[in-house]
Amino acid sequence: MNLIPCRDCGTPINPEGRGCLVRARNLDAERIVTRVLRWAMAAVILAAILSAALYFKLGGG
Repeated sequence: MNLIPCRDCGTPINPEGRGCLVRARNLDAERIVTRVLRWAMAAVILAAILSAALYFKLGGG
């Protein structure tokens, strides 16, 4: 078996195999973090809209 280093992290990989598992794991973690941040941003925007609606409904401004 002829192992070559991964272009990104240098881990020895089999060129006929599935590729670098370290890189795949990092991409999975990055995808999860992106999804969590997207949901958090959506929650912040929704809270801002709801608080503005409540503020104007109660007669402020």
